[in-house]
Amino acid sequence: MRFRRAVLAAALTLVVMLALVGSQAAQAQTFTTLYTFTWNGFQTDAGYEPVGQPVVDGSGNIFGTTEQGGTYGGACEDIGCGTVWEYSSSGTLSVLHSFDYYDGNFLIGGVMLDKLGNVFGTTVEGGSYGSGTVFEIKSDGTEFAMNSYAECYTHDSLVTVAANCNGGNDSCDRGYSWGYYMPVDRAIWNAPAAIPEVCYGQNSDVGGACVTGAGTEYTGHVHVAKQGYSDAPIFDDLYNCGKDMPKISWVIPDLRWSDHPYDNQDGFGSNAPFYGPSWVGDIVNAVGQACGGKYWSTEPTAVIVVWDDWGGWFDHIAPYKVLRSPNETSCPQTQNNPNGWGCGYTYGFRVPLLVVSPYTGTQGPSGIATYISGACGAAGQPSCPNNVFPYVHDFGSILRFTEYNFGMPYIDESGDNGYADQNAPDNQNGNIPLSDFFSLYPNQRTFVPITTLKDYKFFQGYYETTGAEPMGPDNDADSD
Repeated sequence: MRFRRAVLAAALTLVVMLALVGSQAAQAQTFTTLYTFTWNGFQTDAGYEPVGQPVVDGSGNIFGTTEQGGTYGGACEDIGCGTVWEYSSSGTLSVLHSFDYYDGNFLIGGVMLDKLGNVFGTTVEGGSYGSGTVFEIKSDGTEFAMNSYAECYTHDSLVTVAANCNGGNDSCDRGYSWGYYMPVDRAIWNAPAAIPEVCYGQNSDVGGACVTGAGTEYTGHVHVAKQGYSDAPIFDDLYNCGKDMPKISWVIPDLRWSDHPYDNQDGFGSNAPFYGPSWVGDIVNAVGQACGGKYWSTEPTAVIVVWDDWGGWFDHIAPYKVLRSPNETSCPQTQNNPNGWGCGYTYGFRVPLLVVSPYTGTQGPSGIATYISGACGAAGQPSCPNNVFPYVHDFGSILRFTEYNFGMPYIDESGDNGYADQNAPDNQNGNIPLSDFFSLYPNQRTFVPITTLKDYKFFQGYYETTGAEPMGPDNDADSD
């Protein structure tokens, strides 16, 4: 069985005022405008809105930042992500770096210089997680974003294992085919970029660009829009009947196709269209109908739809379990967490989980109805919330179900302390996590297509038709 988110100003003037300290009486002062930043309705190369305090080196060169502008517009739309600049003692302003969100965004502070002339600073937003970066620009002009795309996932993953990496010179694949489909390869939802065994290869330098040579995990599995594909790579592969889909696929939307709030899609302002439902519906339809419906019938496929956060809405149901330690040096091994995993970890607000598959539903006298895991409150059902085993699921449940379905080992093959897969709340007493979603097995239900406002071809040609550039989802850190 084979189951798969502006402050605008017109003209801003940099004013540098130096206080002269001495015993002489104050003399007449001369005011000089050294440089004028401009904004013409689109981002400018030098940037605009110089908010932070500039610094001066021993040679009289002035260094500072702009909050917005720069040469790169993509992820920051038409306002730019900000710049670091130098105004030389000879009277010339040069841009040392233009930010592109993925290495930082929104510079409201100045910079610092060390004795060697290296420039240091911070950004408020951007970076791998949208929460800002610490950066260095060396005196020789080279740039290094200290915590942008640094390795943060230092152990094996669902689909990679260090034992297969061959010193970083070869694939780290576990041997199960997988694919990661996304709109742009530098986005905060680019999970493979955070996994050393995928992005860098084992034992390679931290912070470097992802490996893209032949035979690497990244090149072989990460499918990016407009890089040998249409604007929506997932549909290219689903409708390519001469090519088998990977056993496991992750599909990431463009921001404008997601359910994240975004109030200026395609210039519509508050009347922005919502493409998220069509995006998901078209993927489901492709699974059910592409290539004669083989991914529904002869190669049954499960579509698992999840959200990265709860959207900021109030949740009236408290987290079902909080694991706390009685002290700061040990984790209690109790009935609810027998190996101490998750000590100090608190479950957050709930997020939706939708499962679509040939085996999902409830058989009733009038046909197959929608299935609700942990249904409660109605006649004959438990009171809400229904936290009865096995109706509580977390992201580890998806991992463990995938492992079970394909005969894969736990991520921590030693079974010592384990990770989220081994410690999923429904991975107990011999239960298969998420198995309650597939109660119709082995009988298959007939696929019923979803009516969508936009079909899959709209997404395949979206950037060419609209003139928009691919945008990673959730560029606004405040939308989380």
